[in-house]
Amino acid sequence: MAGAAEHGSPYARLLIEAMPRALTLQDRNRAAKTWGCCDRDFWNYRTLRDAPSATFQQLMLPQAIAFNALPGTPYAGQAILLQGAVGALRYWASVQHATGAFDEWYRNEHSYCATAFTTYGAAQTALLLQSDLDAEARADAERALTRASEWLSTRFNDSVMNQNLAACCALLCSSVFLNKDWVRHAFEKRWERTVATQHDEGWFPEYGGADPGYSTLALDLMAILHRNGAELGAAPAKLAQFLAHFVCGGNGLGEPLGSRGTAHALPFGAEYFAALGDPNARALATLLRDRYRNGCGIDPSTVDDRYFAYFYLPQFALAATIDAGDGGASTASGVDTVLPAAGFRFWHVGDSTVVASIRRHGAFVVHRVGQDSEAQLGFWAETRSGERWSSCSWSETAAEQQLGHEQRHVVIRGDFSRVEDSLPLVKWGLVFGGLTRGPLRFPKLAERFQKRLKRRKIEERRERPLSFERSLRIDGGQLEVRDRIERKPGCPALAAIYPVADIDVHSPSARLATSGYVSAAVDPERAREHARVLNEHGQVEIVTWVPLH
Repeated sequence: MAGAAEHGSPYARLLIEAMPRALTLQDRNRAAKTWGCCDRDFWNYRTLRDAPSATFQQLMLPQAIAFNALPGTPYAGQAILLQGAVGALRYWASVQHATGAFDEWYRNEHSYCATAFTTYGAAQTALLLQSDLDAEARADAERALTRASEWLSTRFNDSVMNQNLAACCALLCSSVFLNKDWVRHAFEKRWERTVATQHDEGWFPEYGGADPGYSTLALDLMAILHRNGAELGAAPAKLAQFLAHFVCGGNGLGEPLGSRGTAHALPFGAEYFAALGDPNARALATLLRDRYRNGCGIDPSTVDDRYFAYFYLPQFALAATIDAGDGGASTASGVDTVLPAAGFRFWHVGDSTVVASIRRHGAFVVHRVGQDSEAQLGFWAETRSGERWSSCSWSETAAEQQLGHEQRHVVIRGDFSRVEDSLPLVKWGLVFGGLTRGPLRFPKLAERFQKRLKRRKIEERRERPLSFERSLRIDGGQLEVRDRIERKPGCPALAAIYPVADIDVHSPSARLATSGYVSAAVDPERAREHARVLNEHGQVEIVTWVPLH
């Protein structure tokens, strides 16, 4: 692994700047019962959570990387990081259920996602610190990794492939550390099943579609697999080719337009496969390196503590270990492209690029060279009873019509959906607390409850009696956006209709999506006027023009 601080990569700098924050999240008092816990809300504030989230323990990995994988940086060889990584590893093992699973959001959750990601993090940490682990720490790691591998080997998430890729990493890295053939065989079976879901367009499904943000995480996870000896075939190259479409005039990869609405732009996989000569990964790595070198984009300093610990600092730390060098084009191809299954259209006008999502009913982002990107993601409608409805909810059935032979004019139709913004613990806190401490102590019941909860809160789309039609047409150097909103039978009176630069949130990390975008200010009077026209006439038409130069 290279000493990234010496070759101009921004990732070592970001890691160094973020490490004090990582250390403050961890209980470093060896006399404390919670020594090594990285969930500060649990160990320090004490009244905010009744159980620690294992996801915060992922901070063990960047500490281990900074300790022994980045020579020339200020933290290399520092005892505070060795103690922190070992403490986090041992605390992770201590909160494991007897089944081998871990919790993320609540007590007795038995989370597949948390178990997959933290097991890969723990296995990587154990491999990095092999010669520095004492007998007790090694025994804790071996026991926990064995139990987690057993649990993961019999489970698969049919909806979310980044979690299955993380499980692949967990099983492969555990097999290397434990030196057990059965774990290696479990990895091979999991990889075979996961890679079979990769679409011909290159992406892996995330709740029914393609998500560029989580695709960067998928590329990261495949880089971990390859670094640990896995044969991956053409899968990484296909995914890098898909992501290269979003390299737009020095911008891109922050689009909240995918199936999960995220704006992740994680760099490790791009850097790793760029170093191996993949041209699409090189273009992607160049774009991301330039953005993070210039302080643009979402990095460890701009996310909340959970995602800082879970994805961002670990993946940026891994990126700091790669010396891919500079170079490689980071501009778009200039050729209009349609990815019909993913639901994306790319239109190029001069140095500008329009990225439109058919699956989000025509939500789009405009990237202009040397300027801020602009997002127009649709509308929220507010009923007089206080419900909010969104025009840009993810839809696998959104209808697209290309008009005549004109390649740059499409019409997309669909319905508004209810925005899930309830606060369930305000109403059901006592009931939920009783469930987590009572019936959910039984693992099978806990896993059934979690699946039903996710299906209700994440996967269900509750359409509302309000239709939406968006026409997008390139006219010279402008994009004409013609929106028509129409009431359907049973639609109640609306209080306001206003444009938004935010999507319906069904993935917590989608709340990162608006960073870096410029959007029109919301005029309350105009929002109420749109609703008045709709209530009186049954429909309202809104036309805007977006300059592309």
